[in-house]
Amino acid sequence: MIQKEKEVVKLNNGKTISFSVYGNENGFPILFCHGVNGTRVQAMRFAETANDLNLKIITPDRPGYGESTPVEIRDYLEWAEEIAEFLDMQGIEKLGLMGVSAGANYALACVYKFPNRFRKAVMVSATSGAFLYRTGPEKKLAEIVLSHPRLLNIYMGLVDKANDKTKEMKFNLQKFGLSDSDVELFDNLDIPELIDMSEREAYINGPDAPASDVLRMLKDIDFDSKSIKKQITFWYGAQDKIVPLETMAFIEKIVPNYKLVIKSDAGHLLIFQHLKEILSEFV
Repeated sequence: MIQKEKEVVKLNNGKTISFSVYGNENGFPILFCHGVNGTRVQAMRFAETANDLNLKIITPDRPGYGESTPVEIRDYLEWAEEIAEFLDMQGIEKLGLMGVSAGANYALACVYKFPNRFRKAVMVSATSGAFLYRTGPEKKLAEIVLSHPRLLNIYMGLVDKANDKTKEMKFNLQKFGLSDSDVELFDNLDIPELIDMSEREAYINGPDAPASDVLRMLKDIDFDSKSIKKQITFWYGAQDKIVPLETMAFIEKIVPNYKLVIKSDAGHLLIFQHLKEILSEFV
């Protein structure tokens, strides 16, 4: 089993990308796009299962996370172009693609820009466009954050400071907004340790990268995702409070060809609960 904790490459434009590799060294490669507050470390938990399924997960840090060069403005398509160069440097031509939570937006940009490169695309707990189709308190909260982004920076700053405080304080912040099934999963598995490791890399340059990721997520996708012909599989937990089921109508508004898998026992953290089933999509 291969487990490269961190490597760093330099692109032609001078930017760096830090990344990790988990699973079977000779397995089918999968590009993993992490969520907000997540980093390349987020996929560490997948190593053993990926190895058993003959899969190799390559997980790069987005700009500002880990040792990936920060950017002032997040651009989905620019990131997709840089990932294409990154994959060329790794000698990978054909592979699978998985985007989790806010990482789904970046994954969709990769499919849009390079549709023939990815044999299979799977999105898990995707937030892509979901906030645009909400009603009630969640939509109002999103509008407030977009109008007053400083509030988000303050919150992310608290999370950043919690990295140096007690784990109890840190994880209580993380549990905010999670469903009961998520909290149970959070408490019973070693997810807290994984989150702690991942967040230290996410906030290594301060709260700007996670905060800007959230702000970008709340806005519309700025490329023609409706032109994507490849079927995209979306996995959701029926108990997800971050992307609740009533917002699933947005999928048909952003991609024309999709498959929907709903797990009644899961919330936003369903990837940890149904990891083997999700990774088996690529086998």
